[in-house]
Amino acid sequence: MNIQVFSNTQNQLGDVNYNNKFTMTLPEQIDGENKKRFIRALNVTYPVMIDNVEDKSCGIRFSYKLCWNSATPATQTQVDYIVFERDWAFLPRGHYTLKKNIKDLNRIVNYGVKFSLLPGGRVSVSVNITPHYVFRYGDSHNLTHDEYIVKMVDDFSFEMTKDLKYMLGLDGYVLHPVVERIFLKGGLKSGPFTWTDSTPPTELQAMLTTILHANYLNKSTSQLWYFFYGKYAPDMTNGKTRMFIYCDEVVPSIVGDVRGPLLAHLQIVPHNEMVSGGLHTHNLSSIKRELINTLIKHLHIRICDIENNLIQFNGGFAETTTEDVYYNLASKRSNVGSFDMASFWCAHALHFSGMANGETKKISGRWSEGTLTNYKNNSISMSGNALQAMVFDDHLLTHMFGNATVNTVNINHTKKKLPQYLLVRDLAQLKENVIFYVLWGDNKNIHTGSLNGKQITLVLNLFEDNNG
Repeated sequence: MNIQVFSNTQNQLGDVNYNNKFTMTLPEQIDGENKKRFIRALNVTYPVMIDNVEDKSCGIRFSYKLCWNSATPATQTQVDYIVFERDWAFLPRGHYTLKKNIKDLNRIVNYGVKFSLLPGGRVSVSVNITPHYVFRYGDSHNLTHDEYIVKMVDDFSFEMTKDLKYMLGLDGYVLHPVVERIFLKGGLKSGPFTWTDSTPPTELQAMLTTILHANYLNKSTSQLWYFFYGKYAPDMTNGKTRMFIYCDEVVPSIVGDVRGPLLAHLQIVPHNEMVSGGLHTHNLSSIKRELINTLIKHLHIRICDIENNLIQFNGGFAETTTEDVYYNLASKRSNVGSFDMASFWCAHALHFSGMANGETKKISGRWSEGTLTNYKNNSISMSGNALQAMVFDDHLLTHMFGNATVNTVNINHTKKKLPQYLLVRDLAQLKENVIFYVLWGDNKNIHTGSLNGKQITLVLNLFEDNNG
């Protein structure tokens, strides 16, 4: 008896059929009770677009401990600092190429962490360990930007899920030669930051200790020290290279190191040959499987990967809501008055203004949540309106000059990419996660308290692409 088994057939037993797990009623009953019966799968037709990222399988989380009192030497106990712990941020389930994986990962990470694809095919990670501490303690004070200086070896840390590390080839790392020489060849022998822990340092700890030691010796540091790349080549199959088709009505056999009712197995179409919306037919080898000793009215099918997880077939790429947005300036207005030159900036911010010692608050972002805790020894006098924030990824929105009281149409229609941290759910989230500031003239003298109450209004045109 030749039959075709369809995953989208109606389930007569009342359950729901899926394309990776389904039940089909046979056109006629098979009597396996009184006679040995066998079954053989001739071919399999399946959607070639297979999800290589499952729900909550590819994610990253990180924590920052940032000392904000620059007056405290790095060699002394830090008493004024914030701790930011971000919860797991996951890529949505779907089918990802390497470039799409990196692009979407950078959209959900932010806070100075960036993934890149190197010319040789490896994936690199760079960490912006130089955020700015923005503060104004008194109402009449200037708003001050201080570049952050690494204080401790645990200032920055992050963790990735097993699947993400495997897919990006980041199960092992290649460090900058200077950092590698210090920790793998014993180059750091003395000083207050000598590594003495019996546990080897993580990649970030190795980087930070090297930077701390260089600062202690008043030596210059290289930005490449903040960078490392994967020791292995990326593998976007995520181990999903074989398909195992199980049928509950088949007598179990040895599959790897377990027994299972295996009907057939096959090699999945290579990842780089997968085309959205396509189907592939695979002709199977002539292997017969014995049916169980009973009357058989239905076939129960499961399609799994090598780890016995159901394979998720997908009609296309992962659906995300993280597409790039571009902008240009439509118009501007302010009551500041005339000035020669100014620039309007934004930055991703961790606000801790007015937080008491030991106080913790929740930080809600577009892709994940986290907590921010402030620690201070109360030795700095601050007004009730004091501003404190750690900022990352400063972005120049636009330049302004002339009489700002006039609503001037932008004469430069060049489009620029809008930072992802500006794509928020509501105004409250914008106030919590973003800081806007103005730089005057030489881009160093930031506006003073005498401009309190003044307003600058920018109107932006938003675009879905950078064409035109």
